[in-house]
Amino acid sequence: MAPTRTPKASTSSRTLDGPHHSKHPKPRSTSESTVPGVQKIKSAIRQTKRLLAKEKLDADKRVTAERKLVSLEDDLRKAETARIEKNYATKYHMVRFFERQKIVRKIAQAVKAGDDDALRERRIDLNYILHYPKTQKYISLLKTGEDGAVNVQREEFRERVRTMMENGEVDAQPERRLRDDSHGSRKVAVTATADAQGERPERVARQVPGVESDDFFADEDSEEEE
Repeated sequence: MAPTRTPKASTSSRTLDGPHHSKHPKPRSTSESTVPGVQKIKSAIRQTKRLLAKEKLDADKRVTAERKLVSLEDDLRKAETARIEKNYATKYHMVRFFERQKIVRKIAQAVKAGDDDALRERRIDLNYILHYPKTQKYISLLKTGEDGAVNVQREEFRERVRTMMENGEVDAQPERRLRDDSHGSRKVAVTATADAQGERPERVARQVPGVESDDFFADEDSEEEE
């Protein structure tokens, strides 16, 4: 009787069931993995606390570890704050951008109409958008229909902004600062493009949206508004 042969396991079977399959990286939690440094700081805090838990730790090493722990906890608070600011900045970027555009137009309309009361209120609105706390959920300035608590919070911050403007803590004419910042950013872009192309900045400036005349590179004093 011929001996019975035992079939060998296929290579494909070993590949799927063997250790190679376990080399696929496990998905990381998105809550902290997207924030550089947070996990590293937390790991250092755990290590420092384990060190301090030792009963026979030398006095000088204990003092050093305690100081390190205080510093690490401060670093963690800063990292967590930076994470919150980044999340809110990303989430509310477009809302604040469109509201800022609308308020700037309303300011221009108030200037043209000579309506000082409307101008003052719209400037408060613009500072509201520009200086809204970075670590708080943004409350839309123009959206209506929220509950009473939201409306109260909005008005409370508007009043804070009004006081800050009266005390000189923020710009009383924020649209000018916004215009100057935008103007300066375009100058940098135009100059860099001109250098790369070997062209005169004035010639490149004419091709940039929002630049309507050759005085784009003129003295800033020549751009005074009414």
